[in-house]
Amino acid sequence: MPPPPNTSVKLPDVGRRGRFNVNEPKDTRPRMRGYDFAQGPDAGKLPWSWARERLERSRNYWVSTVSPDGRPHAMPVWGAWLDSRFFFSASSKSHRIRNLAANPRVVVTTESAVEGVVLEGTWSELRPGPELDRFADSYDRKYQWNIHSQPGGGWYLVTPTKVFAVLEHEPGRTTRWIFD
Repeated sequence: MPPPPNTSVKLPDVGRRGRFNVNEPKDTRPRMRGYDFAQGPDAGKLPWSWARERLERSRNYWVSTVSPDGRPHAMPVWGAWLDSRFFFSASSKSHRIRNLAANPRVVVTTESAVEGVVLEGTWSELRPGPELDRFADSYDRKYQWNIHSQPGGGWYLVTPTKVFAVLEHEPGRTTRWIFD
């Protein structure tokens, strides 16, 4: 069950080297009518490392939310994939954060549709502590931007429930990962 909207969550303790002990998600085939996948349950599926690499190296991400009246909203953001979760910053007064406060479900995509990765998950607010420090360090290395210098900013994370990977030139390799 997702955390209540606009609340802080207690993050699990990190293990050695500051990484979560997260099991790899289960790979499956999505049900997509009209698309032919490689034969056999495992034939042609992409490895999780392929999707994780694209989530880590993407510079720009799209965050898609739904307003309380049902209107879709998508905006590009900078962010970081750390410990099987997506971290980003945004103004606490932004349209996307107001939407997420009403409905914590969110879709995040990488910048490339040629090697697309689509994450479905739930949002929560990140509070000061070790996880915020790790996110800030990663963000600063990636963008040369100190997130603490952003006035009125907030810090957020998306915990995935599903991730999809689609290759433009090999749609038969489309893979879905389910997170516990």
